[in-house]
Amino acid sequence: MIGTQWSVRGPIIHALTSLAGFLEGVIDQRYGGDVTRLEVTVSTPHHEGQALIPRPPLTTAALRAAVAQIAPAYLRQFVEHLDQATEQAARQSTVAPLHGFLAQWGEFVAIHRYPAKAARLRDLEQQVAAATDRQVVTAAMAEIREITDAARRDATSE
Repeated sequence: MIGTQWSVRGPIIHALTSLAGFLEGVIDQRYGGDVTRLEVTVSTPHHEGQALIPRPPLTTAALRAAVAQIAPAYLRQFVEHLDQATEQAARQSTVAPLHGFLAQWGEFVAIHRYPAKAARLRDLEQQVAAATDRQVVTAAMAEIREITDAARRDATSE
């Protein structure tokens, strides 16, 4: 039982520590560390088909903030991928890995800004994983491609 507790608590504590560090950075950047000036925003109810957040620019800071807001469970994966892309870019003396990183996470955010679209994508991925019929796989893959192509266009549109 103790091993199970630690295996679950460790990642949770790490995630909370990471989030606390991120929030400290935001507070420092926006308010010079003065928490008494912290603005409180009340969110409006989300309506079907509307984006949870505006489309962020394709920068690491904007995408990190977007992921933290709309899909915080993926923040660790975002940071790990950014670290890998940065190391690869340095090793290869090219920015191509960073461009790929921005494109991938821009697409991710473009999809997850719309909860129904993200849910549909997850459903289609599960259909593909469980399918035994080639036609089901083909149809699901075509719809996945439509979603990801639209997300790519959305992420890169100015």
